[in-house]
Formats: sequence, C-alpha cells, structure tokens
Amino acid sequence: MNISPISSSVLPINKPTNTSIVKQYNYNTFERPCDMITFCSVGHGGVLLKKLTAFGVPDMYTGRMMLDSKTFEQWQKTNLFSKPIKKVLKITKHYKKTLAPIEAKAFSIIEKEAKKTPHDTLESILKRIKPEYEKILLSKQQPIFEELIQTACKMPKDRFYEFMKLMNVTSKKLENNPVILPFSEREFRYKLFHISHEIDAKNDKKEIFAMNKLKRMASYLFDSEKPTSRFVIKNSKIKKYVRNQKSASAIKRNTTKLNQMHEYFQTSPLKDNKELCELFQDARARIYGFPTIEPFKRKPFIHDLSKITDTLENKELAREMQKIAVKLPRAKDDISAFIVKTSGDTNDKIGYNIFAEAICSIDHLKPVKSGGKSSLGNYGLCSKSTNSEKSNTSFATWIEKNPETRINIQKYVDRMISLYKNGVFKHLGLKRTYIEDFANTVSNLTQKNSEPLILNLSKLKGFSFFGS
Repeated sequence: MNISPISSSVLPINKPTNTSIVKQYNYNTFERPCDMITFCSVGHGGVLLKKLTAFGVPDMYTGRMMLDSKTFEQWQKTNLFSKPIKKVLKITKHYKKTLAPIEAKAFSIIEKEAKKTPHDTLESILKRIKPEYEKILLSKQQPIFEELIQTACKMPKDRFYEFMKLMNVTSKKLENNPVILPFSEREFRYKLFHISHEIDAKNDKKEIFAMNKLKRMASYLFDSEKPTSRFVIKNSKIKKYVRNQKSASAIKRNTTKLNQMHEYFQTSPLKDNKELCELFQDARARIYGFPTIEPFKRKPFIHDLSKITDTLENKELAREMQKIAVKLPRAKDDISAFIVKTSGDTNDKIGYNIFAEAICSIDHLKPVKSGGKSSLGNYGLCSKSTNSEKSNTSFATWIEKNPETRINIQKYVDRMISLYKNGVFKHLGLKRTYIEDFANTVSNLTQKNSEPLILNLSKLKGFSFFGS
C-alpha cells in the first residue's frame, strides 16, 4: 500500500548522547538523525518508527538502505540540485547506496561526466549526453515499432488509418519535431497533479497551499470532458471531436478557464515554477492549435494505442499489439530511457527523479482495505519505489514471487534488534513489542504459504530495558 507524505510534524532529533547508540551510528553515511514527515492513515507509532531511518534501517523487501525525507527536504529547500555538480555530488554521494538499480546507474554516469565538467549543472550534463542515449534508445524502439506496424496490417482499413495517424505523430515526437495535439482536460489535470508530487516533497507550506488551490480550480473548471470523449469508436466521431476542439466556442471556453487559473498562478508563490509555466504555455498552444515540441512517452503511447485496439472485433489481434507495445523500454528499468526522459527536466526535477524513490515510506503489511489495522505491528519500512511496486499485492503473494525478501526481512529485523539493544528505541519512545508484533504479523500472513516465514528473534531474548 503506497501512502503519500503530507506534512512535517516533529522537530529533528539531536545526536544521541548515549555512547552505546553512538557506536552503532555511522555519521559519515547518515549525516544527522531526524524524523520523517507524517503520512495519512499512519498513527503516532508510525511517525516514531520512521525516525529509525536516520540510524540506517534497510528496506525490508530489498535490503537497500533508505533516504530520510527530512534530508531530501533540506536538499530541495537549499536548491542543492541547481548548484554545480561537484557540490551536488559532495553531499549526495553518501546516499548512492539508497538508490534503485537504474537511478544508481544514472548517478554513476553523472559522476563520470562531473569529472570532465565539475562546474556544470545536472541539467546541462544530461542535455549534453542525451543524443548518445537517444540513439541507443531509438535502436531498441525501432524493431518494436516495426513489428507493431507489420502486425497492424491485419487491422481493418479504418482502424489501420487511425493507427498510422498515431504512428505519424509518434515519429514526429521521436525526431523532436513539432506536432499539433488537441487540448485534453484530463491530461491537463493529470500533469498538474503529477507536478504536485514534487512540490509536496519540498514541504513548503505556502507552495503546497497554492498547489492545492490550483488542483481544486482544475478539478472544478476542467471537469466537462467525459472519459471516452477523446477516443471514440467511430472514425466520424473522432473527426467530429477534433473539429469541436477547434471551434470558436471551445477555444473561448477553454481559454477563459485557463486564464482564471493562470491569473491566480501569477500571483502565487509558484509563479516562478518552470514546470508549471511550461504546462500553461503548452495548454494554451494546444487550445489554439499551435504546433508544440512534445517528447515521446511510452505510457501515453500505449494508452492511445489501446483506445484504437479496444475497438477491434479481433480481440486476439488487439492483445497481440498490446503485447508488442509493452516491450518498449521503460525508464524504470532501462538506463537509456531514463536518461532521455529525465534530460528535458529542470535541475530540481532531475534530483527528484533520482532520489525521491529512495525515500523511506511505511507499508501496511496487511492492507487496510483487506482488514489490516493502522497499528505499529502492521507497519514495515520500505522505500517509495518498493512500496509503489508492491502496490496492493498481498504480503504472502509478494513473498512467493520474491523469495529474496525472506533474507532481507530478517536483516530488517536484525537491525531493529540491534537498534533496540543499543538504546535507540528507548531514545525515540519505541518499545521492543514492535519487533515481536511485526514478526507475529509476518508469520500470520504467510501461514498458508508452502513455507511460512518465521523470523529469528533469538538475539532479542534475555535482553530488556526497564519499562520498554
């Protein structure tokens, strides 16, 4: 279960004075102990649990160390990612081991490039290396597109015509040529909400307030587009929709709505946000039918393709085309796709793309919707990327599909026991019962598995702090 951060509530903790705690704390890797921002549906115990991240707790599923949100928050507030790359790396290199494989590869590439130009920024470095990785990515995409076109030849003429229009637009995007795209209310809202995630991570109350107001305005103003209005079944209806988008009344209506939002935006603390400025500029160009430079994106392409294939009577052909399309490289697991996707972003966005998924989050071992409780014994710590990947997969199913979790979750518990024995739990107001309750929950959730997960708590036996 993925839970998004909403606010900061507890002051940072000072360095522990207990010598036994200091011995277990690596100040070279984790600069200072600090708390995590609170999460919705997570009680006070969850807030206390997340404080352990600053003492070096591994992701219970992957075994990777995690980044605490206060550290990342501080980076953003001081505009760290906009500084020369040598200064960025000096601070962030200690957190490289928190990164997922693709982000870690990107970090290594940036480190290598920084040796050549130490005074460049993240943005300038990625723009410089983009052409090289764009060629690599295109060489991987090309055979997939060719296979898709060959398969599409089996489609009826009207559907094939719509497919080739999509491929024509796709070709222009891949070549960085301008394209004319219709304005979509749903797409505008989606992009706005996507930008809000980065603003939330900065935890600037004024910016978050302004962003929330923009989202409310967008939800109120741009709510007339039906889910199927952009992609309709009949070819004639598609043409009619496109004509309607260019009609005088549609231009006037959408311009009026956009102006209302833009008027507030220009007086808000977000007025200098580059991504929002570009979003409003792009929306206005689409409303008036002006050509814009739109980079190719895998997910929207697959989505647009599905709107065509879903109308096919030949469902086997539709499934075959979708199966081919999903083979396109993803930024999540292909370094060339990650570099190309990230290269057009601002310095802050690049830093966010590299480090945000390494931030610690709380996972409900048993989801609330499945009867799980928002209590400490049902909480475990994992990175945002792992939490997102696990999503609503049950703990038992995840264990079966990812057997390495058995080893990693034992490491997680061993670290918890070590922190308890060295006084960190007592220092933060946590009790040893969390470790025991966590182990019981894990055991109960895997009882029906072929091999239930029984965690070894022998290191905890015979050791206790008074009152803990």
